Amino acid sequence: MKKTALVFALAVFVCGCGTNGARFRFDVNREIAAGNFDAAASKIENQKGKFYRDRDLLLFNLDLGAVQHDGGRPADSDLNFAAAQDRIEDYARSVSQTAATVIKNDLTVEYSARQYETALTYVYRALNFLDRDDLQGALVEARKAVFFLDLQRRTKSSGYNDDPFVQYFASLVFESGGFLSDARIARTNALNAYNGFTNIPPPDFEVPQNADQLGEIIFIHYNGHVPLLASRTVQVAWNNALLMVNGTDELRNADPAVQNALVAGFMGNAVTVAYPVVVPVPYFIRNSSLDVDGNAQSTVLVHDIAAFMRADLQERMPGIYARMIARAVIKQVLNNATRQAVRNSTKDENLGVLAGMIFSAVSAATERADTRLWFTLPGEIRMTRMFVPPGKHKIVFNAYDGNGSLIETKDLGEIEIKAGERKYLHYRTGK
Repeated sequence: MKKTALVFALAVFVCGCGTNGARFRFDVNREIAAGNFDAAASKIENQKGKFYRDRDLLLFNLDLGAVQHDGGRPADSDLNFAAAQDRIEDYARSVSQTAATVIKNDLTVEYSARQYETALTYVYRALNFLDRDDLQGALVEARKAVFFLDLQRRTKSSGYNDDPFVQYFASLVFESGGFLSDARIARTNALNAYNGFTNIPPPDFEVPQNADQLGEIIFIHYNGHVPLLASRTVQVAWNNALLMVNGTDELRNADPAVQNALVAGFMGNAVTVAYPVVVPVPYFIRNSSLDVDGNAQSTVLVHDIAAFMRADLQERMPGIYARMIARAVIKQVLNNATRQAVRNSTKDENLGVLAGMIFSAVSAATERADTRLWFTLPGEIRMTRMFVPPGKHKIVFNAYDGNGSLIETKDLGEIEIKAGERKYLHYRTGK
């Protein structure tokens, strides 16, 4: 019976289950939409050790850092983003964890930040420094950002190998610090990236000839919510034809090589596999403007984070399919071993069949795709640049729906600006 117990223990390990965070994410996004950023931060902090396990601490830092930034807590936010960047660097130096992924699923390994997520940490940290009038700290983050993106261009010929908004933002920070050559290089890279793989036109803000005699306001509007990921399962069997039950077209229309590998591994038995799909999070604000002393200027779209998220998943899907296939084959082998071990130990064919059925049922019930991501990101970033006379100015934010109707307004108070000075402001909406 020892052999039987060992096989069942391995089955439990392979099929171990996790938690569903859909409700938690919905609650946090609801607080963000209402502008209750401290409440959103509290909900995230309360989930440390629960929704955010040890292997998810990077996500804890990213999710919490973003809502603290949105809520006007730059020092607290920066502590989390600094910790996140340290974890990203540590992960890059660590040994591959793919073995556990194959045996169980992608949720068993430490979360690795997506490249578009890593790039955005430099923007958030730079703005946190600028919120505290620390231009030198912001310049450090801008240099880290362009270095990271230079590395992407050198090592990747396709997929995510640059980020137009991050390059453009870095160019602004370099300009603020007087590093005009660095600013020109980053601005050129931004232009190339916008034209290369986005449907967004490069931002083209008019700069007056007497700009040095004016103050400048750079306003960043974080809008909406990045899409979420959900786990979809499909039961696959081979019986003179490939049968897929309770699945969707994503896998049914997969590459034939994927289907053939699944068929070869299953040896005539049904296996449940899971894969991630994108689930949009609706929001209604489609445009915005910044009103300075009664003069309004519309923002323009500068970063479609939702599109980058979808492209990232598409780029990763071949690897996800490959691990899914290997995991399914291993589970089927373990299923057969479980049946044989119980049959040999008990001398009862029916108990062997029952053991296999239990294994299959538990495996099917607990098979889930990796749906982790930095979910407190906005769906898009909008921006405007306004040049104003030196002095005090009243700032009001306005947001509009797709029909142009005003659906939110926010008094951002007064700022005082000097000639030749540049001020960075940001505001988050989620309606």
